[in-house]
Amino acid sequence: MKRTILSVLMLLLLSVVASAQITSSRQYIPIDLDIKVKRCVVSGSQGYIDLVFTNHTGKLISDVVVMRKEPCAGVLENDETIVYDDEGDVFRPTYQGGISWITFGGGDGLSDGTKLPVDVPVKMRIELQGISEFATEISMLNIALRGISSYHYGIGSVTFRNIPIYVLETE
Repeated sequence: MKRTILSVLMLLLLSVVASAQITSSRQYIPIDLDIKVKRCVVSGSQGYIDLVFTNHTGKLISDVVVMRKEPCAGVLENDETIVYDDEGDVFRPTYQGGISWITFGGGDGLSDGTKLPVDVPVKMRIELQGISEFATEISMLNIALRGISSYHYGIGSVTFRNIPIYVLETE
């Protein structure tokens, strides 16, 4: 009886999680630049978010850099790279936890300029430290970028909401 109840509860939970839609918005990011969240995985207190950028603009986009915070305050509505989970924790790119590392196109996303060739998927990974074992989704992920648009120093941002977290069991 307990197994049946647990199985029904798990199916209900999975259907709720599956029905949650990841939403996104962008500011000064070319419409022909496809940005998809592929997965968010957590194991213990560490996790990562994988995204894929595919450039359909017809021309190479070069020297794209992830910004910790846009130094020209007020230019972007969401002017910093930041992650919020549904437990209320906030993660920023620091060297002492939070967002511990961002790789983009195989290099350091915070300092190396990444090239986005035409019609070629390029992976970004955002690594998180100190995420709660009780977190079930990333409520908001904002990525501030430089070198991505023709607007004001090439800056732009993309925001994703409601990213489900998949937990890898640790033994």
